[in-house]
Amino acid sequence: MTADQIGSITIDTRIAEQMARDAPAWSLRALKKIGFDWVAYAQTHMTVSVSSPGGPPGVDFGNLKNAINSYQSGAMEVTVEDGVPYGVHLEFGTRFMAARPWFMAALNAVYETIPDAFRATITGEE
Repeated sequence: MTADQIGSITIDTRIAEQMARDAPAWSLRALKKIGFDWVAYAQTHMTVSVSSPGGPPGVDFGNLKNAINSYQSGAMEVTVEDGVPYGVHLEFGTRFMAARPWFMAALNAVYETIPDAFRATITGEE
């Protein structure tokens, strides 16, 4: 699958970049919190019943749910990944199956909280 098939998200990172220069420990902590929240949302919003097209995937054995993780992948970088080879097929569907979006839905839910994550690390209100 190519990048143009997956799509893209543009995030204005000017404030985060300034914060990374001025307060790298706080910035990294905020990024880790965002990654953790992204994973938590994805895991808690999967259904325990059979999934329907357009809805989140159902959990049969929990392989996808248990494999989603976030980790520090660079000095100022956190990666969120699914850890299974079929996560992308659930997210975007295949010619045999309609999409069961979960990864981008979780990011969209967490996206609104990004400024709060940075603010909380500065003020200690986590």
